[in-house]
Amino acid sequence: LHFIQCRDSDLVGKPFFAKYDPEAVWLDDLKPAFADRFPWQGPRTEGSGASRLPVV
Repeated sequence: LHFIQCRDSDLVGKPFFAKYDPEAVWLDDLKPAFADRFPWQGPRTEGSGASRLPVV
């Protein structure tokens, strides 16, 4: 996958890999395929999470 637009312009066009999930509806329903987090995610803390963005 890749972003065609993003708040962080450095991420636009850079590929990222997610595990296939036929039930995924939102971007945060996906899990990273080859890492413990996606490039836009900071270190995990209690209660943090991505905003609900649709998977298109």
